[in-house]
Amino acid sequence: MFSGIVEGKGELISVRGHESVSNKSIGMRIRVKWGCLLSSDVKIGDSISVNGVCLTVVESDPEWFEADISGETLSKTVGLDKLGFVNLEKALRYSDRIGGHLVTGHVDGIAHIVMIKSIDNSKKIDILIPLSFGKFITEKGSIALNGVSLTVNTVEDVPDGCLISVNLVPHTWSTTSFSELEANSKINFEVDLIARNLCRFLQDREFLAGYLNVDKQ
Repeated sequence: MFSGIVEGKGELISVRGHESVSNKSIGMRIRVKWGCLLSSDVKIGDSISVNGVCLTVVESDPEWFEADISGETLSKTVGLDKLGFVNLEKALRYSDRIGGHLVTGHVDGIAHIVMIKSIDNSKKIDILIPLSFGKFITEKGSIALNGVSLTVNTVEDVPDGCLISVNLVPHTWSTTSFSELEANSKINFEVDLIARNLCRFLQDREFLAGYLNVDKQ
């Protein structure tokens, strides 16, 4: 579990495919530089968020760590198969403060940046989310974008999906990989865990109520 408060930028420096018996690539192994993060408290088997994706550390030294990525994860995410800067966050301890919101690292899918605009000293970013996830997003609710916990400022359902806007203060802009992105860039998103579970609960409740009413007739 994570909080969406990115601890720093790492650098993805190596991507190599795993080979199966039939010589077809199945998943990948990546190597990521720790950047400014201290690695002394991380051991093999620990979880770490890379651009919002929860990965397991399989090898590590003071300069870098390696993690395996399955084909399923690659099909649902972006930015893990090419070299460049990535957002990093180590897994939460139960005693840690949660400065953002609870983030699982189980990415829901890929969103598109529509526009990045400077407003005073911050950045306003418009992002298009697949429409099927719009029901989990509300104004002033939370969303994780490339692992960064952000507050949703506006929500609008449009023909192509759910258009949301977020604001990044200078610190977030400069200490995350958002400063490397531009309009039309793709990013990973994860909707709020509580919103997802509440929506599912209400759906089941409506189904059960309808079933009981039919059964009584």
